[in-house]
Amino acid sequence: MDEQEPWNSTKDDEETPLQSKPLFLAFEPLPPPTSKFFQMQEAIVEPNLFAPTSKSNPILRFLITLLFALVIAGTVWLGYDYFRDHKLHNEEYEEKISKLSLENILADKKLLDYTLRTAAPLFASHCADCHGANGEGNQTDRGLFAPILNDSDWLFDNQIDNLYTTIVYGSRAMMPGFRKTLSEKDIDNVARFVKAMSEGLGDKEPAGRKVFLSAGCTDCHGETATGSKSLGAVNLTDSIWRFEGTLDGIRRTINYGVNSGDPNDRISNMPSFAEGNRLNNNEIKKLAIYVSKLPELAHHTPRH
Repeated sequence: MDEQEPWNSTKDDEETPLQSKPLFLAFEPLPPPTSKFFQMQEAIVEPNLFAPTSKSNPILRFLITLLFALVIAGTVWLGYDYFRDHKLHNEEYEEKISKLSLENILADKKLLDYTLRTAAPLFASHCADCHGANGEGNQTDRGLFAPILNDSDWLFDNQIDNLYTTIVYGSRAMMPGFRKTLSEKDIDNVARFVKAMSEGLGDKEPAGRKVFLSAGCTDCHGETATGSKSLGAVNLTDSIWRFEGTLDGIRRTINYGVNSGDPNDRISNMPSFAEGNRLNNNEIKKLAIYVSKLPELAHHTPRH
């Protein structure tokens, strides 16, 4: 018997394209990316909104431009408003400083904050060269050129009115040299006594104490050697030194003095800052308050 043919085929049927090719080759490939089809899709999906072509969206471009303009205008207005208020506040604070006493400025927290903030650059410009950036003093080959301001030891005192007066009129320390009036031995003895007093051992130097009492040292430093705030005479019983605390340094100060005119003397001069309008009254007030607060502001261990 002849082999039966499939029910759906005939001898006369011709092969179709699908029958003549494998299935995965029976379909036409997608057009290449360079075809007009893909170029059209790219033009639709990613239009250049800001290019002056017919494909741009003028409404969207206008809205984005308007948004940028509003952001810029708002930023400018906020900046102007801030600086206008800042200037008005500064003018208000300056007027208060000119009218209020130093004690009242210290009592007003906002005004005090403004005063300290604006006094810092004044101190850096007019005071730091001698007193140091943080009020730590300035050491030279002739000793401490300017006093330490960031500790609790004051030649006069830290009463705010006295600080103001010192800045206005300046200050000039004075101590005569004793090399022509005392013998070398007496100077050595009194230097040892002063050194011992700073260590709490003054009783161990009776010879030096005798010279100290007889040579005129008590006229400024007092019989107890604790100094005089009114004269600006230093306290010799502590370990805080205006110049040098070594035995040789003490001998030098006793020998040549302070501002005595001797070529080897210690120098201690502070100019007037009101003279010649170097600083106006508000600036001087600010500096007086700033200096009174330096021990709190500096957070610096004094150099003795």
